[in-house]
Amino acid sequence: MATRIVYIAFASVCLFGCSEKRMSEEWCDSMIDKPNSEWTEQDFTSFSQDCLYNEKKS
Repeated sequence: MATRIVYIAFASVCLFGCSEKRMSEEWCDSMIDKPNSEWTEQDFTSFSQDCLYNEKKS
């Protein structure tokens, strides 16, 4: 049982450590290409705050 927890924790760290950094320019571009039906509420919030708002400030 303990080894299973260790494997799950290790896999989680690997997956999240390798995932694309949120709110980067690349993340904003990838979200533009992603269908809106696949977005989560957090995606909408992050995109509007970090992609749309930052473009207006620049």
